[in-house]
Amino acid sequence: MIRNPGGWMQIVGRAIWLLAFVILCLGTVWATAALYIDLPATNLSLSAAILYLVVVLTILFFFKFRWVSLGICFALLFVGVALWWWSNPTNQQPRLATRGR
Repeated sequence: MIRNPGGWMQIVGRAIWLLAFVILCLGTVWATAALYIDLPATNLSLSAAILYLVVVLTILFFFKFRWVSLGICFALLFVGVALWWWSNPTNQQPRLATRGR
């Protein structure tokens, strides 16, 4: 018999938060690298990558690593990926049809 079901829910909630945090860290590393490598303005790529990383870390520390901070950072990650997708010239090239021989 489970005497304290709230304890199990806390453990599950913290495990889900930790999983979301790890996914956010991996996404932030990828977004920072994408900004640094694929930004069309080459003289601003390092500055933009550092600024993005500083903003994400500031949000996490400002909200004390709570669910709100994860949500804001995931929204920022989504906006960053969308901007990268639309600004990347390789994504806008038309697909060339190949003929079989």
